[in-house]
Amino acid sequence: MTRPDDPAARPPRPVELEVEVPGTPEEVWRAIATGPGISAWLQPTEVEPRPGGRFSFDLGAGPQSGTVTAWDPPHHFGQEVAWPTGEGRPGARLATEWHVQARAGGTCVVRMVMSGFGSAEDWDEELEGIATGMRAALATLRLYLTHFAGQAGVWVRAAGADPGPPDRSWARLTDALGLAGAVEGVPARIAGAGEPTLSGVLERVVDGGAAGHSLLLRVERPVPGLANLFVLGGWVGLEACLYGDRAAALAARLAPRWRRFMDTRFPAAGGP
Repeated sequence: MTRPDDPAARPPRPVELEVEVPGTPEEVWRAIATGPGISAWLQPTEVEPRPGGRFSFDLGAGPQSGTVTAWDPPHHFGQEVAWPTGEGRPGARLATEWHVQARAGGTCVVRMVMSGFGSAEDWDEELEGIATGMRAALATLRLYLTHFAGQAGVWVRAAGADPGPPDRSWARLTDALGLAGAVEGVPARIAGAGEPTLSGVLERVVDGGAAGHSLLLRVERPVPGLANLFVLGGWVGLEACLYGDRAAALAARLAPRWRRFMDTRFPAAGGP
């Protein structure tokens, strides 16, 4: 049993992140605090717009639900969700607060504060892992508001598993998709997962370290969009959010091809 003064009994420190993005506070608010807005760059999400309203999202393994804790458009949005933890550890709550502040020149600063509520002594590490993913997400938010603000998104996703070393998994994934040695700022395309291929410009490449492995492609053809590859925690993922009138049809064509790609090269059975 932990004592009140035991570090394991205290909630860990919050993690604070911020990014400057183009747009008015109202435009930014739509992107970070509404279901259609969040769904267009982060993950499929539904938001009931009121304090105490339902907040639900899908990371790819089925819907998870939480509660809206703050609703003050266009400046302050908060939500809290139950967060799964490792085997043998108590459950925790993950709270996220979004603050929007206008800047001169037509931009806004978005500040995100994340905190975990639990008593597991290693929750700090868990929270930092989540924060690593959200740093990448904020980079995606900036790209979305720069190039696709206000547009609805259609998702296509496929995931697999590789319990081997992450560097090896990343090499296998990027080799198979024609993206080995990818460098930020250059034209590239996702090839090898079935036609049609997605082509555009590499906006962000993270190759190893605490942040894992990921690659973000700003898609230009055959439709606009944002595509992401990642290797993290033994899982391998390929996903894209597509925009425009042809996005839904293209996503429907890509989904079975990407699923076959993962089933063949990174089958999830026996994975982490």
